[in-house]
Amino acid sequence: MKSNYLISFDTLLITPTLVEGKLASQIIDKNLECVVLRKPLYLIRKSCLTLGLSYEMARKNAKNFFSNQHKLPIVISHQYGMPCIFFPTLSPSSPHNSWVGLHAVKRIDPSPEGCALTLTTNQQLTLDISYTTMLKQYANATLLYRHFKKEQQVLVHEAFF
Repeated sequence: MKSNYLISFDTLLITPTLVEGKLASQIIDKNLECVVLRKPLYLIRKSCLTLGLSYEMARKNAKNFFSNQHKLPIVISHQYGMPCIFFPTLSPSSPHNSWVGLHAVKRIDPSPEGCALTLTTNQQLTLDISYTTMLKQYANATLLYRHFKKEQQVLVHEAFF
């Protein structure tokens, strides 16, 4: 168990879990699995702030792109033009919400319990979210990724003139 954690490209999934009756975060990372004694949304907020942008600004940027949508994917940070995007499975304020790294998704399949998620590490999990909703969340995160990359190209291109 840890008391804090910084989200990175190694982070694959953050799911809520209960520890002694309190909400905590189960982290699935490329290198380890651990429980952090903080709520998932706290870790998202703290990581955004530590890496250079507030959670509110990350949401506002996504909202400007998507207009009127709920459960927005957000860019936690970016490194060398590569955005680290996470998307929620439910409302971000829900105590049952998980955050999935776009870079972590290998496959999404329907499941009787919701949807089966295969991570890039070949780890398989079942999430309590409909297959259709999960596909929509994944598609939105992919659209945000493409938008971010296009904006970066414009920035680099215009910087030369």
